[in-house]
Amino acid sequence: MNRIEMVRNRMGVDVAEAGVTDAPATMNRDDLIDRALGSIEWDLTGTRRVALHTGELIDQAHTGAGFSYVSAGRGAIRLSGTNWTPIEAGDLVVVTRDHRRRIRADASMSTVDVSFSRPPGGRHSAIDALPDSLVVHRFADHEPHMTALIDDMKHGWSPAGLRRRGDAVICGRIATTLLSVALRLWIELGCGADRWLQTVEDPRIGQAVDGMHSDLTRTWSVDDLARLATMSRSAFAARFREVVGTTPASYLTAIRMEAARELLRTEDVTVTELAYRVGYSSDAGFSRAFRRHTGVVPSRWRTQRPEPSPSVA
Repeated sequence: MNRIEMVRNRMGVDVAEAGVTDAPATMNRDDLIDRALGSIEWDLTGTRRVALHTGELIDQAHTGAGFSYVSAGRGAIRLSGTNWTPIEAGDLVVVTRDHRRRIRADASMSTVDVSFSRPPGGRHSAIDALPDSLVVHRFADHEPHMTALIDDMKHGWSPAGLRRRGDAVICGRIATTLLSVALRLWIELGCGADRWLQTVEDPRIGQAVDGMHSDLTRTWSVDDLARLATMSRSAFAARFREVVGTTPASYLTAIRMEAARELLRTEDVTVTELAYRVGYSSDAGFSRAFRRHTGVVPSRWRTQRPEPSPSVA
């Protein structure tokens, strides 16, 4: 699964040469993993336990990222755009973006669901290079001390479920740690795509990606991005596709649409204002791009948007 869904769109890009063409230095794999895990940071938005009887199924939309840990039983999980994946006690499922989650219990089953979001103003991190979802089987066997933390995650982070000062901060840091441990194990078990580490390895591509994330309203050209990456246009375009898995224009559209969905969820904005805030000069152009990406026009998506994830309260 690609790190971001490919989006076909018609966007004009200027052509020019800029910068230098030196090849990126190769880093030690352990250093790459350290850098990748060090860039990950999340704010906790909710924790809850889910109990399912044999044959029961839940189907729920979630905003943001999160993980589900199977504490007992067995069944299967299906996330947006994927097939059913068998899961059982001890497995951990990590989801890195907005998603619809279906869980089916083939035997009485319990899960701990944790939801989190990127801190405000957060920079591009290695999490952006991950697939939309990944399953770490037998997580409990490999990381028993971590699963003890997950088992204790309840609303308010206390044995009695009572709120204490600093609970949200502590839970957020523990959730970030748990995710980092899961990703390390994912790599160690041979599941991690080389492309994920390539993104960390090539900071110049990361510089261009950071630029797009920091200013969605700018009319970015390949030339502009190549300058940020201090590469020639042709070398940058080829390297970007190699590392990210798509073109700069398609990636820019994808993150604009992600920002648009977030604004539709959290703010009462008109389509005109929304188009402007994510870099489109016309309502029609924005609406066409949004429909290609989500399957519906902005106004329809707003009425069908997922309910917020449970809060830490």
